[in-house]
Amino acid sequence: MSSPHEALRMLADAPRWPPARTEALEGDVDGVMLKAWAMRVDRRHGRGASRRVRAALGPLAEAIPDAPQLGQRLAVAQQLRLTETIAEELHGGDLAALAAAVRDDFQRDIPLAGRLGLRAYGAERALRRAPDAHARLYGDAGEVAAEVAPGQATITYSGAPLFAHPTWRLIVVTALAVMVESGAGHPARDVELAPDPEALRVRLRW
Repeated sequence: MSSPHEALRMLADAPRWPPARTEALEGDVDGVMLKAWAMRVDRRHGRGASRRVRAALGPLAEAIPDAPQLGQRLAVAQQLRLTETIAEELHGGDLAALAAAVRDDFQRDIPLAGRLGLRAYGAERALRRAPDAHARLYGDAGEVAAEVAPGQATITYSGAPLFAHPTWRLIVVTALAVMVESGAGHPARDVELAPDPEALRVRLRW
């Protein structure tokens, strides 16, 4: 078992895929996962930071809007390569530092009424809906199962090459940790990861 911080550090330190391998991934993602990314990057790192990221990313950046909308589908390769390029250009290559920023963005995206609703809803009920959330965001990529008991949940992702991608894993575990913190009112006590080539099992306790 690890703390959320330790689990995210382990994922951030995993070997990166070569860009060509990431760009060969099939599938798409809802644009909400890159909501207002350019504005957020410029706010954190100064005016022009998003242009620097675009220049480093190259032609792949041309089809990525500055502010993708809910329901707008983007290639999952665009999400992952943009995320990695932001880390490389603005966080010294440290994906764990970027994960902290992503965590803040996830929390900012939940309005006060939503936070109060999540607290009332509870972490267990929220995590029980993880398969539905995955389907909304990533369509029919693989299968997701949620096993939930009082104070803990195990979410298993299987059956898709995407689930082996280290940056995707970092994003997903960050999102699950935010769901626990928002629903339980405090961070997860520990996180256990059980990855294999095309599957990821995440066990959280709070």
